Amino acid sequence: CGDTLFCAGCGRLFEGTPEQMHTSLNKLAELPADTLVFAAHEYTQADLVFAHAADPENDDVTYALSECEKARALNRPTLPSTIGRELKINP
Repeated sequence: CGDTLFCAGCGRLFEGTPEQMHTSLNKLAELPADTLVFAAHEYTQADLVFAHAADPENDDVTYALSECEKARALNRPTLPSTIGRELKINP
């Protein structure tokens, strides 16, 4: 997924257009739910904080943020994710 899809977030537009990014994200969303997502950077915690602010009623985001905070406190990675998980937690 390179710098297109992150756990609970997406990449910034350094090249291309917003439409191209949207098309790329939609293509990724069509993959099977169990497809592993190996994001290029460990931005999960910051992205989940944003996702929780954007969608505070989403129980999947609340749970993911709690689990992420536990993992990061132990210096453990939060990756990989899956397409199915991203469809639930990624705004």
